[in-house]
Amino acid sequence: MTRATHRIAGVFRFGLRCGSARRSTVAAIAILAFLALALIDYLWLPSRQVPAPPIPDYASQPGVGKRLPGLELEPLTGDGQPVTLEKLAGHVVVVNFWGTWCPPCRQEFPELAKLYAELGKNPGFRLLPVSCGAGRKDDPQELWKDTKEFLSGSGCEMPTYSDPNETTRRAFDRVAGLQGFPTTFVMDRDGLIRGVWPGYGNGVVSEIKSLVERLLQAGPTSI
Repeated sequence: MTRATHRIAGVFRFGLRCGSARRSTVAAIAILAFLALALIDYLWLPSRQVPAPPIPDYASQPGVGKRLPGLELEPLTGDGQPVTLEKLAGHVVVVNFWGTWCPPCRQEFPELAKLYAELGKNPGFRLLPVSCGAGRKDDPQELWKDTKEFLSGSGCEMPTYSDPNETTRRAFDRVAGLQGFPTTFVMDRDGLIRGVWPGYGNGVVSEIKSLVERLLQAGPTSI
Protein backbone atom coordinates (compact mmCIF):
# COMPACT_ATOMS: atom_id res chain seq x y z
CA MET A 1 0.00 0.00 0.00
CA THR A 2 1.37 3.46 -0.90
CA ARG A 3 2.04 6.28 1.62
CA ALA A 4 -0.97 8.18 0.27
CA THR A 5 -3.31 5.27 0.88
CA HIS A 6 -1.92 4.90 4.45
CA ARG A 7 -2.84 8.53 5.07
CA ILE A 8 -6.34 7.98 3.68
CA ALA A 9 -6.72 4.95 5.94
CA GLY A 10 -5.70 7.14 8.90
CA VAL A 11 -8.33 9.71 7.97
CA PHE A 12 -10.91 6.94 7.75
CA ARG A 13 -9.99 5.65 11.23
CA PHE A 14 -10.15 9.20 12.60
CA GLY A 15 -13.62 9.57 11.12
CA LEU A 16 -14.78 6.52 13.02
CA ARG A 17 -13.93 8.29 16.32
CA CYS A 18 -16.00 11.40 15.41
CA GLY A 19 -19.72 12.00 15.73
CA SER A 20 -22.11 10.12 13.46
CA ALA A 21 -22.73 12.99 10.97
CA ARG A 22 -19.08 13.98 10.87
CA ARG A 23 -18.10 10.32 10.71
CA SER A 24 -20.25 9.77 7.64
CA THR A 25 -18.81 12.82 5.86
CA VAL A 26 -15.19 11.93 6.61
CA ALA A 27 -15.74 8.31 5.63
CA ALA A 28 -17.29 9.33 2.32
CA ILE A 29 -14.37 11.67 1.55
CA ALA A 30 -11.87 8.95 2.43
CA ILE A 31 -13.57 6.40 0.21
CA LEU A 32 -13.73 8.80 -2.75
CA ALA A 33 -10.07 9.73 -2.31
CA PHE A 34 -9.07 6.08 -2.11
CA LEU A 35 -10.96 5.27 -5.33
CA ALA A 36 -9.39 8.26 -7.10
CA LEU A 37 -5.88 7.18 -6.10
CA ALA A 38 -6.57 3.61 -7.14
CA LEU A 39 -7.66 4.85 -10.57
CA ILE A 40 -4.53 7.02 -10.92
CA ASP A 41 -2.31 4.08 -9.92
CA TYR A 42 -4.00 1.85 -12.48
CA LEU A 43 -3.64 4.36 -15.31
CA TRP A 44 -0.13 5.63 -14.65
CA LEU A 45 2.00 3.12 -12.77
CA PRO A 46 4.18 1.17 -15.27
CA SER A 47 3.83 -1.99 -13.19
CA ARG A 48 0.06 -1.92 -13.75
CA GLN A 49 0.16 -1.37 -17.51
CA VAL A 50 -0.55 -4.37 -19.74
CA PRO A 51 1.73 -4.49 -22.81
CA ALA A 52 0.09 -4.68 -26.23
CA PRO A 53 0.21 -8.15 -27.81
CA PRO A 54 3.02 -8.59 -30.35
CA ILE A 55 2.21 -8.36 -34.04
CA PRO A 56 2.27 -11.87 -35.56
CA ASP A 57 4.88 -12.55 -38.22
CA TYR A 58 2.92 -11.92 -41.41
CA ALA A 59 5.30 -13.92 -43.60
CA SER A 60 4.92 -17.15 -41.60
CA GLN A 61 1.12 -17.21 -41.40
CA PRO A 62 -0.86 -20.08 -42.97
CA GLY A 63 -1.61 -19.38 -46.61
CA VAL A 64 1.53 -17.38 -47.38
CA GLY A 65 3.05 -18.60 -50.66
CA LYS A 66 -0.28 -20.04 -51.85
CA ARG A 67 -2.78 -18.86 -54.45
CA LEU A 68 -6.31 -17.83 -53.66
CA PRO A 69 -8.64 -20.35 -55.38
CA GLY A 70 -11.33 -17.75 -56.01
CA LEU A 71 -12.31 -14.13 -55.53
CA GLU A 72 -15.60 -12.45 -56.44
CA LEU A 73 -16.45 -9.04 -54.98
CA GLU A 74 -19.24 -6.59 -55.70
CA PRO A 75 -19.01 -2.80 -55.22
CA LEU A 76 -20.75 -1.70 -52.03
CA THR A 77 -19.97 2.02 -51.68
CA GLY A 78 -18.09 4.37 -53.98
CA ASP A 79 -17.55 3.98 -57.71
CA GLY A 80 -15.91 0.55 -57.72
CA GLN A 81 -16.56 -2.19 -60.26
CA PRO A 82 -17.05 -5.95 -59.76
CA VAL A 83 -13.73 -7.65 -59.03
CA THR A 84 -12.47 -11.13 -59.90
CA LEU A 85 -9.08 -12.80 -59.73
CA GLU A 86 -8.70 -12.38 -63.48
CA LYS A 87 -9.13 -8.61 -63.20
CA LEU A 88 -6.48 -8.45 -60.50
CA ALA A 89 -3.77 -10.17 -62.56
CA GLY A 90 -0.56 -8.12 -62.56
CA HIS A 91 -1.61 -6.02 -59.53
CA VAL A 92 -0.38 -5.89 -55.96
CA VAL A 93 -3.57 -6.39 -53.95
CA VAL A 94 -4.57 -5.77 -50.34
CA VAL A 95 -7.79 -7.47 -49.22
CA ASN A 96 -9.17 -6.49 -45.83
CA PHE A 97 -12.09 -8.35 -44.25
CA TRP A 98 -13.74 -5.98 -41.78
CA GLY A 99 -17.09 -4.99 -40.28
CA THR A 100 -18.66 -1.84 -38.90
CA TRP A 101 -19.70 -3.85 -35.81
CA CYS A 102 -16.06 -4.81 -35.04
CA PRO A 103 -14.16 -2.37 -32.72
CA PRO A 104 -10.62 -3.23 -33.94
CA CYS A 105 -11.86 -2.99 -37.53
CA ARG A 106 -13.19 0.50 -36.87
CA GLN A 107 -9.88 1.43 -35.27
CA GLU A 108 -7.85 0.10 -38.20
CA PHE A 109 -9.99 1.49 -41.03
CA PRO A 110 -8.73 5.12 -40.95
CA GLU A 111 -5.17 3.82 -41.30
CA LEU A 112 -6.19 1.80 -44.35
CA ALA A 113 -7.91 4.88 -45.77
CA LYS A 114 -4.63 6.77 -45.36
CA LEU A 115 -2.81 3.94 -47.16
CA TYR A 116 -5.33 4.19 -49.98
CA ALA A 117 -4.81 7.96 -50.20
CA GLU A 118 -1.05 7.48 -50.45
CA LEU A 119 -0.91 4.55 -52.88
CA GLY A 120 -4.34 4.39 -54.50
CA LYS A 121 -3.27 6.31 -57.62
CA ASN A 122 -0.62 3.72 -58.47
CA PRO A 123 -2.09 1.76 -61.43
CA GLY A 124 -0.48 -1.44 -60.19
CA PHE A 125 -2.10 -1.33 -56.74
CA ARG A 126 -5.58 -2.34 -55.50
CA LEU A 127 -6.97 -2.00 -51.98
CA LEU A 128 -10.19 -3.95 -51.44
CA PRO A 129 -11.93 -3.40 -48.08
CA VAL A 130 -14.58 -6.14 -47.87
CA SER A 131 -17.38 -5.13 -45.50
CA CYS A 132 -18.85 -8.16 -43.71
CA GLY A 133 -21.93 -8.46 -41.52
CA ALA A 134 -21.91 -9.79 -37.99
CA GLY A 135 -24.27 -12.66 -38.80
CA ARG A 136 -23.74 -15.83 -40.77
CA LYS A 137 -25.35 -14.32 -43.86
CA ASP A 138 -24.97 -10.72 -44.98
CA ASP A 139 -28.12 -8.69 -45.53
CA PRO A 140 -27.26 -6.54 -48.59
CA GLN A 141 -29.37 -3.51 -47.64
CA GLU A 142 -28.31 -3.54 -44.00
CA LEU A 143 -24.66 -4.00 -44.98
CA TRP A 144 -24.84 -1.05 -47.39
CA LYS A 145 -26.60 1.17 -44.84
CA ASP A 146 -24.21 0.38 -41.96
CA THR A 147 -21.12 0.77 -44.14
CA LYS A 148 -22.28 4.06 -45.64
CA GLU A 149 -23.10 5.48 -42.20
CA PHE A 150 -19.71 4.44 -40.85
CA LEU A 151 -17.83 5.99 -43.78
CA SER A 152 -19.83 9.21 -43.45
CA GLY A 153 -19.19 9.42 -39.72
CA SER A 154 -15.47 8.62 -39.95
CA GLY A 155 -14.74 10.87 -42.92
CA CYS A 156 -12.98 8.03 -44.75
CA GLU A 157 -13.24 8.18 -48.53
CA MET A 158 -12.51 4.83 -50.09
CA PRO A 159 -14.55 2.39 -52.20
CA THR A 160 -15.72 -0.67 -50.28
CA TYR A 161 -16.88 -4.06 -51.48
CA SER A 162 -19.15 -6.90 -50.44
CA ASP A 163 -18.74 -10.66 -50.71
CA PRO A 164 -22.41 -11.58 -51.29
CA ASN A 165 -21.83 -15.28 -51.95
CA GLU A 166 -18.95 -15.57 -49.45
CA THR A 167 -16.79 -16.77 -52.35
CA THR A 168 -13.78 -14.75 -51.28
CA ARG A 169 -14.04 -15.55 -47.58
CA ARG A 170 -14.46 -19.26 -48.27
CA ALA A 171 -11.52 -19.26 -50.67
CA PHE A 172 -9.26 -17.51 -48.18
CA ASP A 173 -10.42 -19.77 -45.35
CA ARG A 174 -9.56 -22.80 -47.48
CA VAL A 175 -5.92 -21.81 -47.92
CA ALA A 176 -5.20 -19.80 -44.77
CA GLY A 177 -8.00 -20.21 -42.25
CA LEU A 178 -10.07 -17.09 -41.60
CA GLN A 179 -9.54 -16.55 -37.88
CA GLY A 180 -11.78 -13.53 -37.36
CA PHE A 181 -12.07 -9.83 -38.07
CA PRO A 182 -10.24 -7.86 -39.14
CA THR A 183 -8.08 -10.05 -41.34
CA THR A 184 -5.87 -8.61 -44.08
CA PHE A 185 -3.79 -10.30 -46.73
CA VAL A 186 -1.54 -9.10 -49.54
CA MET A 187 -1.15 -10.75 -52.95
CA ASP A 188 1.72 -10.04 -55.33
CA ARG A 189 1.51 -9.46 -59.09
CA ASP A 190 1.52 -13.22 -59.71
CA GLY A 191 -1.44 -13.82 -57.40
CA LEU A 192 0.60 -15.37 -54.57
CA ILE A 193 -0.28 -14.48 -50.99
CA ARG A 194 2.75 -12.74 -49.49
CA GLY A 195 1.47 -11.69 -46.09
CA VAL A 196 -1.43 -12.33 -43.73
CA TRP A 197 -2.42 -10.25 -40.69
CA PRO A 198 -5.07 -11.84 -38.43
CA GLY A 199 -6.34 -9.09 -36.16
CA TYR A 200 -5.10 -5.54 -35.69
CA GLY A 201 -2.36 -3.95 -33.60
CA ASN A 202 0.02 -1.03 -33.63
CA GLY A 203 2.27 -1.22 -36.67
CA VAL A 204 0.13 -3.60 -38.73
CA VAL A 205 -0.74 -1.10 -41.46
CA SER A 206 2.87 0.11 -41.54
CA GLU A 207 3.95 -3.47 -42.24
CA ILE A 208 1.31 -3.79 -44.95
CA LYS A 209 2.50 -0.58 -46.60
CA SER A 210 6.14 -1.65 -46.45
CA LEU A 211 5.38 -5.01 -48.11
CA VAL A 212 3.17 -3.39 -50.76
CA GLU A 213 5.89 -0.88 -51.68
CA ARG A 214 8.45 -3.66 -52.03
CA LEU A 215 6.10 -5.68 -54.23
CA LEU A 216 5.28 -2.67 -56.38
CA GLN A 217 8.97 -2.06 -56.99
CA ALA A 218 9.60 -5.70 -57.83
CA GLY A 219 8.56 -7.30 -61.10
CA PRO A 220 6.47 -10.46 -61.36
CA THR A 221 7.96 -13.69 -59.92
CA SER A 222 10.35 -11.76 -57.66
CA ILE A 223 10.47 -9.65 -54.51
